Amino acid sequence: MKKPFLNQDTLLSTEQLAQRTGFTTRFWEARRISGDTPPFIRLGRRAIRYRSEDVEKWLSARLFNNTSDKGESKNNGGTV
Repeated sequence: MKKPFLNQDTLLSTEQLAQRTGFTTRFWEARRISGDTPPFIRLGRRAIRYRSEDVEKWLSARLFNNTSDKGESKNNGGTV
């Protein structure tokens, strides 16, 4: 059976994303303007949520083996 798109257990607020990644909410708000964030859902003017599986995919696309590895990011070439 397919998972529901908006399962409350899988949705993260900006605050929860900040806690998970160690960055501030202001960091993520600024990144949303540039488009360098995991895909998000806009539930209202100020209600933004991230699906945990999208966050996992986004973070996985930013894995590197060493500091000289330039890599090919799968999300618009951005890095965190």
